[in-house]
Order: sequence, then structure tokens, then C-alpha cells
Amino acid sequence: MYFIRLEFQENYLAWTNPGIGRYLIFLAWEGVAFFAIVLLIEYRVHHACARFLAHFFKPSVGGISVDCSLGDDDVLVEKERVMISEDTDDVLVIKELTKKYAGESRKFLLLI
Repeated sequence: MYFIRLEFQENYLAWTNPGIGRYLIFLAWEGVAFFAIVLLIEYRVHHACARFLAHFFKPSVGGISVDCSLGDDDVLVEKERVMISEDTDDVLVIKELTKKYAGESRKFLLLI
């Protein structure tokens, strides 16, 4: 005949077996850690970190400049008017504005 030896713990929240105290502590810690990870993902912190690190570690590539002469006729007429005009009737005049794409990304830099 076999006898089964059962351990009995008076404090079921004890750290040692058969208590469940350490399991509850680690469960609470995992809940906080995974909630923090979800918040970081939701606020796209990893995208901001990747962009920040890419700024420092990505080799600088000469940009691609786009000439506005490839645009519509009205754009060309306006460019010619601005370049020739000496009037001060306009509130804001920007001459020789260039759009330059930075590397592989589609973000652009405006060079004045």
C-alpha cells in the first residue's frame, strides 16, 4: 500500500512551495511590463527611435533635386513673373525655391 505525502502550507501566499506568493508577484510584474510594451507600441516609440538612430547611422546620400520647369504652364509663367518682377505688391516673395528629396525617404527639404 502506498502512502501519499501531502505538504500543507498554513499561509497560502507564502513564497516557498506550495504557496503561490511568488507566482502572484511575477504575474503582477508581467502585467505591468506587458502593459508598458503595449503603450510603447501604441505611441509608436519604436518608429521615433528608429528614425533617431537612422539619422546618425545612415550614410548621407546626395539628394535628388526636382526642377519646377517640369511642371504646368501656369507654374512656369508664375516663376518667370516672380523672377522678373521688381514690384513690392506681393506680401511674400520666395525666389529660387528648390525641393530636394533626402535619400531614399519621400520626405523633402525646402531649400531657400
